Amino acid sequence: MEELCFYERQRLSPWLLILPLLLLLGISIMTLQGNVFAMLGVLGTVLFTVLLYFFMNMHTFIDENGLTIKMFPAIWKRKHFAWDEIAGAYVRQYKPIMEYGGWGYRTNTVKVKSANNKLLRFSFQKDVAYNMRGDIGLQLVFKDGRKILIGTQKPEELDELLDKLITKGIIHPLEE
Repeated sequence: MEELCFYERQRLSPWLLILPLLLLLGISIMTLQGNVFAMLGVLGTVLFTVLLYFFMNMHTFIDENGLTIKMFPAIWKRKHFAWDEIAGAYVRQYKPIMEYGGWGYRTNTVKVKSANNKLLRFSFQKDVAYNMRGDIGLQLVFKDGRKILIGTQKPEELDELLDKLITKGIIHPLEE
């Protein structure tokens, strides 16, 4: 019997770390000469950022029971989404900055307006994205209307698994 599972571990792009840190170090060395405490503060910040970068990662596991995601340090515990609470799923291209404000654990704020175009309220966490890099992800649409996007670097492999889960009747197909 064919095993239906998908696993992916992602890390941030190294350029998201290297370029800003080199810039920070260069500016600090030029402007803080002689100020030992300020230099120690900058070096401590750089060290903390480097450590955070190396620990930050996202794990995605999908099987016949559902989808489990862990994104350390943003999410300490694993989050599991069962297929019976999901209306459908598909792989899509998205715009990380325009749709969610960047990479990482992101929520998108939905503005609710009345008929006369006055702002009634903000609805938070209607759409959520878990992404580390790139612009392709698995879009989950829940039966209660929520949407969650999970970034991937393996779209073809994920598409194949979704096709198999659809064929077995475990999930339902949805289009963009």
